[in-house]
Amino acid sequence: MSVIELDLDDRRRVPLTKLVSPDVRRLRATRLENGSIMLTPVHSLTDDELAMLQNPERMASIKRGVEQAKRGEVTSHTAEELRAAYIEEYGIAPEDDID
Repeated sequence: MSVIELDLDDRRRVPLTKLVSPDVRRLRATRLENGSIMLTPVHSLTDDELAMLQNPERMASIKRGVEQAKRGEVTSHTAEELRAAYIEEYGIAPEDDID
């Protein structure tokens, strides 16, 4: 465990560069009952990302795709081909699909 004292600047901000690794972009701050503040590194997900991670079929499909890519089994598509496939699948253009 590392303990250092930090000074607040004129705007009551605390520099965390000495404590936080460069790859940390977001922290959750928890005020404990004793007045201490606990900072926990977090990674935020969108609702869509969370739904994907919680869907076993989607995750299996993604894992298969990653394995196929590792073996060099990839196919190139133009943007228009992908747009047409999206319209065929969902019946709406991607730019019009706001849900």
